[in-house]
Amino acid sequence: MALAGALSLLLPGAVAAEDVVIGWAGPEQQPHARALKQGVELAIAEANERGLTVQGRRLSFKLLAYNDSGNPNVAPFAARSLVAGKAVAVIGHYTTETTIAGAQVYAETGVPELAVFAPSPRLTQLGYKNVFQLIGNIVDATAYMATAVAQMDGGKRVAVAYNGSIMGATVADAVDREMQKHGTALAGRVSISARTSDFNAVLKMLDGGKADILYFAGIQEQALALSQRLRGANLTVQLMLSGGAFNPHFYANAGGYGEGTLLMAHNRPESQQPGFPRFEKAYVARFHAPVMPYVANAYDATGMVIEAIRRGGSVEPATISATLHAMSYDGVTGRIAFDADGRLENPSYTLYEVSQKKWKVVRSFP
Repeated sequence: MALAGALSLLLPGAVAAEDVVIGWAGPEQQPHARALKQGVELAIAEANERGLTVQGRRLSFKLLAYNDSGNPNVAPFAARSLVAGKAVAVIGHYTTETTIAGAQVYAETGVPELAVFAPSPRLTQLGYKNVFQLIGNIVDATAYMATAVAQMDGGKRVAVAYNGSIMGATVADAVDREMQKHGTALAGRVSISARTSDFNAVLKMLDGGKADILYFAGIQEQALALSQRLRGANLTVQLMLSGGAFNPHFYANAGGYGEGTLLMAHNRPESQQPGFPRFEKAYVARFHAPVMPYVANAYDATGMVIEAIRRGGSVEPATISATLHAMSYDGVTGRIAFDADGRLENPSYTLYEVSQKKWKVVRSFP
């Protein structure tokens, strides 16, 4: 094949390297967002150590980062800056709102956008052929959650609380639909601000033991604060969380979450991720910090872009997008491939429960 001759490893120093920019956008003040960025950095560093040439040109991958502050109004400016900076692909943004806000800019220019922490179905329903979702759809995750709840002893009653974000409302609607499919109406539903620490409306909904499980769709800080508030109010309701509500030291301990807390997360457990031990060792050695959930997804997204450049023999964004659609990639988190809409094919999910101050696997789906 002609491509095989065009792509080869090149001895360092043989020719001047051509810079290839990979973009990242997110709220750098947020520790988890910074960790995702570090996953991108590690993949780029390892690619440069290996060396790669395309059509006789030696490539040197560079990271161009933009702090969008997690603000949907800033995200389009961030996207334009990354495009102006010649990014051939962008890993990010962070929230569903900012990822969608940037998507239109990337669609206009054909730059691939790979979302590693935005599982809303709205993202891939936009119809853009250059948008890819590295984790499963939150609606599918919710269906598995409802199945798990329905199989619990005693026919658990579920109430839902969610913040005012796109993701929060999407999850709440999905929980409502899925519980109805299992023949159970919600015991209550309440929306709170994405920026509040006032949970009085949630406590009022739960007053009188109306629910056995409270499913909360919100950010980490809110979920941790709510967990503490529920325990302080001596409520016996079991807290169940969506995948973004993990604590920073998830793989080591349960942080501030109480015993019995449930979490439906994306991906297989790290013990079942084929490349996780090697990735974790390299990440900790480079950044002197523990691996947080979804950082391996950011690493895989970057590695997949670089592999798409190798396979497609081009650094043109349109070619990279087309190659991403056609390829299958074996990453740390497992096999990665996308459907025509950019959704991850065959995504996995895992239900965890806090037991003895650690997250223990209950079961994986499917």
